[in-house]
Amino acid sequence: VRERCTREPFPPALRLGARVCRAARDQGVLLRPLGDVVVVCPPLAIDDSLLDRLGEVLYNCLKAIPNYL
Repeated sequence: VRERCTREPFPPALRLGARVCRAARDQGVLLRPLGDVVVVCPPLAIDDSLLDRLGEVLYNCLKAIPNYL
């Protein structure tokens, strides 16, 4: 959401979920956008180092969206 207190969503035209997922894909991580929601669904048997990588890529992609987060 754009504003946590009011739960105001981001404007749909920004397609932020898709932008985050595209940036993650450029780094080798596949995610799924559902509007502004980024779906993260790692396999149950994921190894700790891959899980750390997934979190790192997701964090960096979210931070890279200027003026929104």
